[in-house]
Amino acid sequence: MKMYVATIGSRGDNEPFRALAREAAAAGHEVFFAHTSDPSSEPHEPYATLSLPGSFEALIADQGVSITRALLNYRTTVKPMLEAAYQQVVEQIQEISPDVVVYHPKLVTAPVAAHA
Repeated sequence: MKMYVATIGSRGDNEPFRALAREAAAAGHEVFFAHTSDPSSEPHEPYATLSLPGSFEALIADQGVSITRALLNYRTTVKPMLEAAYQQVVEQIQEISPDVVVYHPKLVTAPVAAHA
């Protein structure tokens, strides 16, 4: 079975999806794991790694964890990063044409692309 697994966010958002990708690939499935640069790519993973634009770690390093600052900068930093990730997810799903799509809830375009 061909699986597309996609996540975006901090390490806590990425690790469960990485574990799922590893287990599915170990079970013999063809797995494509799409993520931002936040978790570094492992060279010997049993799945194909796909890139999504942006980095929440870089965003936090630059802006800190202030909710006020995040809201003030949403339109110029977070929104463009999310929109680029949304578009990339759609393009990857259309290109791969997987049997199963597993996605982080932040990636709101994934279910639409999966059903298209």
